[in-house]
Amino acid sequence: AARSPPLKRRLGDLSVNRRGGGDGGRLSDSQFGRAAGLPVVRRRDPAELPPLPSPRGRGVCGVDHVQRVTPQVRRRMEMDALRAVPEQQFQEESFFEYHLYTLQRATTLRQNEQKQVTLLEGSDIGVDKRLIFYGAAQYYRGSYGQVVSNQKVGVYLDFQNSAANNLGVPLPQGIVRVYKADPSGAQQFIGEDRIDHTPRGERVRIKMGEAFDVVGDRRQMDYDIISGCVSESAWEITLRNHKDEAVEVEVVEPVGGDWDIISSSHRAEKLDAHTFRYIVTVGARDEAKIEYRVRVRWC
Repeated sequence: AARSPPLKRRLGDLSVNRRGGGDGGRLSDSQFGRAAGLPVVRRRDPAELPPLPSPRGRGVCGVDHVQRVTPQVRRRMEMDALRAVPEQQFQEESFFEYHLYTLQRATTLRQNEQKQVTLLEGSDIGVDKRLIFYGAAQYYRGSYGQVVSNQKVGVYLDFQNSAANNLGVPLPQGIVRVYKADPSGAQQFIGEDRIDHTPRGERVRIKMGEAFDVVGDRRQMDYDIISGCVSESAWEITLRNHKDEAVEVEVVEPVGGDWDIISSSHRAEKLDAHTFRYIVTVGARDEAKIEYRVRVRWC
């Protein structure tokens, strides 16, 4: 009989499911309901995978702003795992300067069959959803006028990989996919990102994509050359929130060089030698405006 081709196995893909709290089924943006690592054994033609059903014909508007790092066919596989995730089947242990994961039971693979096995699980993992509006260092070295208009604000999820946060396990490098239950209970894909090998106790950030209803403008109102390598520029940042609830937006300004804020309409927080930020609350269906002037020396 012909021998089967060798099977390749890769560890490190992580799918997470966001679920609502106990308030009558209303959805929460501050918890992961489950985190399951999914080693992939693939010998099957992706074209053979069945289409993912969409209950009641639901669709997510704005998915063109969702962060994607893998093809749609891979996400269908993860949805199957989210419907019924068994108990944890891998034992993790330290091995030299790495981590070893050992499957605790036998598994059978038929010819051209593909299986997914749970690597790790967690429930009620607290997350922080953050809206971040990033600038760029080159904006401060020339005269620009209107730099960006109607720019989408980035959406990120942060969580602490700790036992206190119902996780606290070494997370392998790989792709994190996030699903959220809609009001009917159907899981909807809302974004994915790659993470590095992450030890327990470290903080993880996942970029989900860009907000549909929160946008911003960045305009240079003045630019003065003080000397050969010193300049001053005045900036106006307008954030517009089209949602029916207030949102908090971080405005991160990576200036570069030696800088000093001459004047500002809001309190600026220095993050490091080259970066400062503003944290602004924008009311429902409202806008907020930040105005500041900064002097920069780069030589």
